[in-house]
Amino acid sequence: MVFSGAPSAINTALALRQAIWRKTDPAWAMCGIPDILHVDHGSDFISHHLERTALA
Repeated sequence: MVFSGAPSAINTALALRQAIWRKTDPAWAMCGIPDILHVDHGSDFISHHLERTALA
């Protein structure tokens, strides 16, 4: 997913959720919860919403 405009916790959480979900195309094997997620300390990355999405 790509979003235009200013970053937000909702858009960042949606992108993370899309990365985590199992894909319908079996050739796309990348999915699941990462062991480590490195982010800067932007407000969209330190939100409680993003934390809850990462735990889902």
